[in-house]
Amino acid sequence: MENKIIYVLHKSGANSHYTGLEEFCQQNGYEVRYREFSVESTLFKSILKFNFKLFRKQLVNAKFLKSLPQNKNWKVVLGIAPYDYKLPGLLKKLENHQVYYHTSWTNWDGSFVPNTKHQTPELTEVWKEFIEKKSQHIFAVSSKTKDELLKNYELSPEKISVVYHSLNSKHFNSNKSQQSSESTLEFMYAGRLIPSKGLNELLKFFAENPDKNLKIAGKGKLKSLVEQYAQKHSNIQFLGQISNPDELAKQFGQSHYLVLNSKKSGKWEELFGMVLIEAMACGAIPIATLHTGPKEIIEHNNSGYLVEENQMIEFLSNLTPKSYSVEIKNNAIKAAKEYELEKISQRWKAILED
Repeated sequence: MENKIIYVLHKSGANSHYTGLEEFCQQNGYEVRYREFSVESTLFKSILKFNFKLFRKQLVNAKFLKSLPQNKNWKVVLGIAPYDYKLPGLLKKLENHQVYYHTSWTNWDGSFVPNTKHQTPELTEVWKEFIEKKSQHIFAVSSKTKDELLKNYELSPEKISVVYHSLNSKHFNSNKSQQSSESTLEFMYAGRLIPSKGLNELLKFFAENPDKNLKIAGKGKLKSLVEQYAQKHSNIQFLGQISNPDELAKQFGQSHYLVLNSKKSGKWEELFGMVLIEAMACGAIPIATLHTGPKEIIEHNNSGYLVEENQMIEFLSNLTPKSYSVEIKNNAIKAAKEYELEKISQRWKAILED
């Protein structure tokens, strides 16, 4: 029955961001189905790459979007970047349905936006009406997101639930904490291999400091560069993309530190990152730049370290085996427990309120 289904409509899919919702729905007899609205460009890409699985997926998405005006009162969680120009068209299709907004963005005064294409005063007004009136409820990934929405829009605090991202403790837990007691510090980076993650700077640092080891997991445009460094320097290891959560947890558990050297740009900064809470749960102490996401997760000098962008290399240089803190490691494990699946799932309860 459609009234026992909750649809998540996202630009290009982000299922891992909705595990808390899935858990809550399972507890209450609902099913979560994922659909995407960026159909045309992805369909073209699937044809170019002869990716028939992706092609079939886009046909399902197209059928879903086409069916929206012919139906009513479905529950749809919309994940769309702030001020995206596709919102007006989507709202027209969704006007007979209950629409919930899910966002991780932390700047809502218009000064820092991820998408400026076709930006107009009319589009800004559509977004304002959507946030204040047309959205049934707003699910914010962080408290910072909620605070900024309340500051810049006429909203009741009760209309916004902070849901965070959730941690599956079945895979990511302190039992995976198995750091070596040897004198060499083990660092890890996990995520997209792109310049904005500060990888160039990290690779150069570890190449010049063979007394510290770095493991890198992920995929992206800097893959070749990472492979080159790994071939030349024995203290740098490239693990490729790790899709198995137990294997990723194992790598986190063997690391003393997780390092996230993100670089803020005009359109992006590090928001609430799942990699942080997953690594912390496994006993890796996080070291991250002072972006809005890490600031909400990490308490500096207590459950990890927050560092200014231009001070990351100096900070890493000063770390020694003697400065490693078991207390901070244990605090990181404790802090991660606040994001466990069972706790986060209950934050989605407004999805069932009509």
